[in-house]
Amino acid sequence: MKTARDIMSKAIVSIQPDSSVQDAMEMILECGVSGLPVIEDGQLVGIISETDLCMLGAGSQQSTLSVRDTMTRVVSTVAIDTPIEKISEMLMSKNIRRVPVTDGDQVVGIVSRRDIVRAMTATTSEDSSAYVT
Repeated sequence: MKTARDIMSKAIVSIQPDSSVQDAMEMILECGVSGLPVIEDGQLVGIISETDLCMLGAGSQQSTLSVRDTMTRVVSTVAIDTPIEKISEMLMSKNIRRVPVTDGDQVVGIVSRRDIVRAMTATTSEDSSAYVT
């Protein structure tokens, strides 16, 4: 059974809480991600997502707001050994697109819906190749 360790993205793009919302928007676009873990002193303190940014609305004062002002503070996480089925259920039931992966109190990766789909595709490909004659 595959776990978060097997499918997570290990290259974590994160942001500091005192960064500007403008910086967060630029990082999200440049890195092609839908959200950023917010890390302060090595600890996860929030997450800022496209949804959080869209809720600000066009023409808002994003240049004066900090990530801390806008981020989601209560963040769901999964342990590194969490089965992907449980992660998928969490993403769907909480209507979230990504979840940080922790090993102890450290963020070691992130699993997105895309990672789940990729893992499902790999499993399906492996299963179907067993029937090729």
